[in-house]
Parts: sequence; C-alpha cells; structure tokens
Amino acid sequence: MKRLTRKEEGQLLYECLLCCRKDKLAKQYWRLIFHTAKRILTMKRISYKTDDIEELRNESFVRLFDKNCRKLWQYKEGGKASLAGWIMLITTQTVLDYIRKLPPPIFTDPPDSPPHEHLSELSKQLVRDNLEELPSRDRLILNLFYYKGLTSEDIASFLHMAVGSVYTAKSRALKRLGALIEKDLEQTDNGR
Repeated sequence: MKRLTRKEEGQLLYECLLCCRKDKLAKQYWRLIFHTAKRILTMKRISYKTDDIEELRNESFVRLFDKNCRKLWQYKEGGKASLAGWIMLITTQTVLDYIRKLPPPIFTDPPDSPPHEHLSELSKQLVRDNLEELPSRDRLILNLFYYKGLTSEDIASFLHMAVGSVYTAKSRALKRLGALIEKDLEQTDNGR
C-alpha cells in the first residue's frame, strides 16, 4: 500500500470512526503493524515465529478497535504524529506488553566457554560452582549479562527494573560471587 497524505489519513480515520469502515483502515495498516512488531521483537532479541507476529498484529487491531475504537478516537489529528505513527505507537505498546508477559528464560548450566577465555579451567570451575550458590536473582542477572550478552538496558526492560537498579544488582552480585570464590579458595588452601 502507498503511504497516505495527512488528508487521506484523515479521510480514512473519518470513514473508520463515523462510517464503521474498519476494513479499509485494517487493509491500509496491515503490513505496517506486522513489520513494526517484527522490528521490535528483533531489536529486543526475542525469538519469534511468523505466527507470533501475526498474533501481535491481531492484538494491535483489537486494541485499536476495542471499546468503540477508543484508541483511534484518542488520536489528535493535525498533531505532530501521523495516523501511521499513532498506529505504530499502539503496536509498540502491544508488543512491549507481550514481551513483559513472557516467562523468564530458563538457565541451566552456564556454557562451558564463558566470554572470559583468559581464565584457567580451575577459575572457570570456581565461577560455575559458586554461581550456583548465589540467590536466583543474582544468578539471573549475571547469566543475562555475561552469558547471554544482554545490555543493562535490555536486562532492565526484561526484569521491569530501572537501569540504575540493574547496575547496582550486578555490582552486588559480583561482590557476592567474589566473596564466595574467596571463601572457597581459603577452604581449599586450609585443606591442603
């Protein structure tokens, strides 16, 4: 579909809201919503299937048309955003809500070769063993950061935390891990 001018968008919105012609609006923005959902999932590094994106597209249209098109009535014609931009915003909110509801990833054993290749095998084993002793939240944050390679911003979004809280939690988790490793090394030295 071709990109509409503001006047054409206004006409399409008028037909949808006052003449109940939702089919035209759906046809016009069908691909836009699909590609917006796909782009956000890709940016957030969320694995997906085509069915997931189609479901998100359908959920976006439900939000737009729900309660007598309440979200479309909220659109301010003549404002900074075009109708397409407004629909992309609703789609973005729909996708982010979907992401928030996803279960956290299940982490079993950390990979055999963490990003810190310079560590000796003994050091790697100490980290693996003591990582299991940490509280689950600390373990999750360290796994997301070091083994999955997520940024602090991604982790904050994923865990519904402030970015500053992620930095603090990661720092505390590393201190706890360091203390556990140190204690483990002391016990090993005393056992000799």
